[in-house]
Amino acid sequence: MSILNLPRRVLLDASTINFILDFGEQILDEMSVPDNLHEDFSNEIEALQLFFLAGERASWQVVVTQRVYKKVLGTKDLTRQFFIDNWLNHLIKNWMRTVKANCYLPSLVEAENIRAELYASDLSNKCPDPDGRLMIVEAVVNRCELICARGNTGLFESRDRIEGLPVRVVTPMELWERVSPYAHIWER
Repeated sequence: MSILNLPRRVLLDASTINFILDFGEQILDEMSVPDNLHEDFSNEIEALQLFFLAGERASWQVVVTQRVYKKVLGTKDLTRQFFIDNWLNHLIKNWMRTVKANCYLPSLVEAENIRAELYASDLSNKCPDPDGRLMIVEAVVNRCELICARGNTGLFESRDRIEGLPVRVVTPMELWERVSPYAHIWER
């Protein structure tokens, strides 16, 4: 893989965001992983931790859509709402700065045309999950190369059927596998 094929823009789905919120101290603050966690959780925590660490210097763009933000914010847990509001607002503000400064994103008309083309295609056959289809459309409209989703979603289950679209669905571990060969470039 060439460094030119590194993902520049990654959309996070709600399952990944909730996981990051559950293990934020470990992923974002580099705290140690609890010993009693399942190995898969530990591996996902480590993968996301390393991805965000390298991303601080690599400046790839992490996308959180307003729809996903509202979905995650819908929790009744007030403490969780506080953390969601603080952390996700930071990510969304960074993304909005990118949107304002970046001419690589489609205009409103172009975005609507992309949406119409995707919905007119056989996307519903490729991804029967309505929420998954919305994620795919949002990712393509925002010109994301990857959607990071955990293995317990309809989107994840459809990932092998969305060939031909300019976006791939990856797990947190697969995301890190894609960027790890080049992570040393951005080490502190």
